[in-house]
Amino acid sequence: MPPVRRRTFLAGTAGAAALAGVTGVPGVPALSRLTGTAAAVTGPGGTPGQWALPRADARNTGHQPLPGGLRRQPKVVASAYLGGSTPWVMAADLDGDGSTSLLFLTAGSVVATGPRLEPRWSAPGLSPADIAGVYDLAGDGGRQVVVIGTTTVAALDAATGEVLWSHDFGAVVAFDWMSIGPLADGVAGQQIVVWPYLSPVGISIAFDRGVADGYELWRTSPDYVQPAYAPELVIGDADGDGRNELVIAGYAQILAYDGRTGVLRDTGSGWRGRADWVTGPNVDGRNYGQVQLIELDGDGRLELVEVCDGVTLHAAVVDSDAEGLKLLWDEFVEYPESGKSLRTTVNGVGDLDGDGRVEIAVSLFNHTGDGRWHVLVIDALQGFGGPVKADLVDRYLWGVQDLDGDGRSELLVAVTTDQTPPAVATLEVYALDGAGAWSPVWSLADAQYVMDPHTPVPATLSPHSRTGRSEILRPGPLASFVVRTGGSLRGYTFAGGAVTQTWTRADDGGVLHRAGDLDGSGTATVLYQLPSGELQAEDAAGTVLGSTRLGALVCDPIVADLDGRGRSSVVVSAFDEVRVLDLRGSTFKERWRVPGRGEYVYLGGLQSATAADLNGDGRAEVVFVDAVGPRSRLRVFDGAGNEVWSHVFDDLPAPTFVGPNGVYLWTFGDFTGDGRLDVYVGANKAGYNTEISRILDGRDGTLLASRDNDGPGHAGGQFGPWVGPPAAADTDGDGVDNAFFLAADLLYDISGTDFADPGIVQGHVGLYHTPILVDVDGDGALEVVLAAGFDYLDVVTFASSPSGSTLWRVATVPGAHLGHQPGIADVDGDGVVELGVLLNDGTFECRNAATGALLWTHDLGAAGSAVTTVDADRDGRPEFVVGTVDGRVVCLTSDGGQAVVRWTVELGHKLGDVVAADVDGDGRSELLVTADDGYLYVIA
Repeated sequence: MPPVRRRTFLAGTAGAAALAGVTGVPGVPALSRLTGTAAAVTGPGGTPGQWALPRADARNTGHQPLPGGLRRQPKVVASAYLGGSTPWVMAADLDGDGSTSLLFLTAGSVVATGPRLEPRWSAPGLSPADIAGVYDLAGDGGRQVVVIGTTTVAALDAATGEVLWSHDFGAVVAFDWMSIGPLADGVAGQQIVVWPYLSPVGISIAFDRGVADGYELWRTSPDYVQPAYAPELVIGDADGDGRNELVIAGYAQILAYDGRTGVLRDTGSGWRGRADWVTGPNVDGRNYGQVQLIELDGDGRLELVEVCDGVTLHAAVVDSDAEGLKLLWDEFVEYPESGKSLRTTVNGVGDLDGDGRVEIAVSLFNHTGDGRWHVLVIDALQGFGGPVKADLVDRYLWGVQDLDGDGRSELLVAVTTDQTPPAVATLEVYALDGAGAWSPVWSLADAQYVMDPHTPVPATLSPHSRTGRSEILRPGPLASFVVRTGGSLRGYTFAGGAVTQTWTRADDGGVLHRAGDLDGSGTATVLYQLPSGELQAEDAAGTVLGSTRLGALVCDPIVADLDGRGRSSVVVSAFDEVRVLDLRGSTFKERWRVPGRGEYVYLGGLQSATAADLNGDGRAEVVFVDAVGPRSRLRVFDGAGNEVWSHVFDDLPAPTFVGPNGVYLWTFGDFTGDGRLDVYVGANKAGYNTEISRILDGRDGTLLASRDNDGPGHAGGQFGPWVGPPAAADTDGDGVDNAFFLAADLLYDISGTDFADPGIVQGHVGLYHTPILVDVDGDGALEVVLAAGFDYLDVVTFASSPSGSTLWRVATVPGAHLGHQPGIADVDGDGVVELGVLLNDGTFECRNAATGALLWTHDLGAAGSAVTTVDADRDGRPEFVVGTVDGRVVCLTSDGGQAVVRWTVELGHKLGDVVAADVDGDGRSELLVTADDGYLYVIA
């Protein structure tokens, strides 16, 4: 382990106070004690009230020093529509009559329409994250839409949208950790099985007494030794007795539970419902990926096939025979995933060549050490040691589809040599020839497949993989598949062994969600989302048949003075564009916009642009990323919308939030000691566990330092931030800033550009945390608060040990704090700093930041955003301000050891992080927040 340097947190420049234009707010953790320039990223003596980074400054404090003026009940004083989107559109029979309706999520509502977007119903207020599908839960012929929220699952009447049943599981839920199907023999209808995120229990809900009277049928716990684990769930008849089991892919084992009772089918049952092994062998037991029950050997029992493409890469088949489950074979690829990759698709397991046997189609990168992609098709029973039915070199598998309906699947691939396959490439279709081999029948250069991200899956398949439920979009009568190329969408049909173009539409940067014979007329309806935020139904010729306006929560704003004239602008990164807005009166006026995106905001699916004065002229520049072909590019623009400089990373893929890949996190600091800001960049080469770090010269983008994930084992496998943003400050008094980031559970401290000899801070445990540099105990030295992780909240001090030690640590309920940044300030004026955080169960928790002692809790009734601290009412003490998923901006403080809610503003839509900044130049901070109706709101 590299040596850890002693850090002396010296009193230094008043960079943050100069930024704020004030000497400091009483009780705030001494921003004037900040050393270095990292916090004052918007320039020396800059305009007060800026908020230039997602958490205000490079130390991630989430604090605004400039007081507000909210002494009365605040209200919305300005707003701007940023746009809208929906992640997917589902076609479903809501009435049981064979007709097709459309279901989608937008503006915090579940929306049902006719095939031409004619309104049917809308169900607001659910804060939905996903729709599992349409089911007959009670078995009475009715139909229900199962909706998944942050911690809730609800069943809606499919015909009316009425909420019939809802349950809050008190922890994060997702379709990845659910299964819905006829599980319990003798119980009418279909059951919902939920395994809340990192929960030690699985819960089965039955509805045979009526949907409104859904009840807990059973709950069960696995016996694996890794509690912080989210298993995959599938439902099917694994033992061939005519009754279904719940089968989970747990840590180092496959477990089968009796569908009626939830009891493990193991000892005493006559059939062994478990298979235990650790892949590698004995390297790691994670089974994160796509898991499927499917008949392999004709004995009437379902086997289990898993393609595990997350963290621990391996593929395996578990046999089911008369005695029980047993491992048939396991092919280990890598742990942790780094220099190798394994992928499949939703349709990657099945009888792909029509020979009556099940095959597995996968993409493998560098499995044999050759540094190349291979699309392999293997026999599921014989595994990788058996015959290889296809080996397509330098190809990546995007889809497996029977395009012409002959019972044999075509392989839709792209030519690629990068570990992260580029979206645009030479595309190819392989079909079975007369000799039974997959051979190319079509190719097209510089094109991209149009995908369906919400492919329906049966209860026998769990799609919790890196690619999720994604498969090639099938556009019905229009074509067999669609691609984007040359400024157009083109549909191609495969028939008679040949591919021909059968449809085209201009590509204006929108999203083709679905196409097909939706109204039973025999002709195609196209559902297309415009860049402006409208969802349109069109006929094949492009005639608009209907439309609706969408909303979405996609970004957090930042506020910075781009002109150096004392008045700040708002910068948003939404819908793949970076926009600069100026507030004039109650109206926002757009200054400019360019293609690009901001950095990844912690686990929220959001993004945020950034700003920093990189050339030292007192004016902030806008910093964001985009793609140049298949590569990431960091760009710097001035206030007039002119490029100052850009840097193309020739070895990093284009930025995507799925993965994430490419450049996705960065911060600013003087890493060379020249008095100017530079840029620390964190990126992934190919998803998690491939994290790398770069430092660019802030003046011109020259690469100053570089390190990849080149070390052996866990400590060297990642060298960049996982999901929490990095922090920066001169913490050792040597005149250059230090960059802090958490890679896995290792907290790195980089002094300047010294990647070769990084410090590893002691005293911290846990994963997914964000480092926050702040003085929590008033000793004049900065501590490191590690927050927003899933297992601990802790603070590292260097007062007693040069290598760092734990000041305090609180074990948290797994996932309770995940992704939720705290606010840190002395909110009660007692001279002691408090830490406030809103948990996933809706509890707001306030602790003594110096000791970790719990001071009070307050039930806000809903989960929400990161916590901001600002003296909102100019009373000399900061308050906690937070947004909730049910649409409230809440201001809390502490008085007499109890929570006090000062005020609440109801916006009615799920909210992002609340930003406190002076956006109108009046010398007071306003509050800015985005909502999932697509609007940016200003509250004053």
